[in-house]
Amino acid sequence: ESKMTETLLFKPMSLRGVELKNRIVVPPMLQYVANRGFPTPWHITNAGKFAAGGAGLVIVESTKVERRGCGTAGDLGIWDDKFIGPLREIASFIKSNGAAAGIQLGHTGRKGKAKPPWEGEGTLSAAELRQVEDAQSWDIIGPSPLPFGDGYVTPRALERSEIPDAIDAWGKAAARADKA
Repeated sequence: ESKMTETLLFKPMSLRGVELKNRIVVPPMLQYVANRGFPTPWHITNAGKFAAGGAGLVIVESTKVERRGCGTAGDLGIWDDKFIGPLREIASFIKSNGAAAGIQLGHTGRKGKAKPPWEGEGTLSAAELRQVEDAQSWDIIGPSPLPFGDGYVTPRALERSEIPDAIDAWGKAAARADKA
């Protein structure tokens, strides 16, 4: 006689005080379609469809804590308070569909100034960078002056004296994410 076991997938669960209606989690998936760091209608549509489809937790894609932390020109940003409102709209829409909203904070480091995946690998060309409004503030840093790989720009090694500012950027981004 076989015994069917009950699956936990559709059972509620609590994570650090956040109640999930089930254990279906949509991980962060980079979309590369932000506009100067701001979400576009695609972001609310993409996250919203998973929330409306019944997921318990929807995590918004890697959202950059510093401008220089963007991997592509289309990365989402959270390096300024001006991003809180638009990100709050996404979180509100996710929650209105019964899911919990999460966000992944990120910093691309030495892989910055890259082409979106569908355009190949490597750093944007000089002509492509001229199309990026604030390319001059896109200072590519890394733990050492070694490029990510062939075809990528050589980063500037982060100075020890810059570490407190980097830590501060992460802390401020986490506070903005919480507000959103």
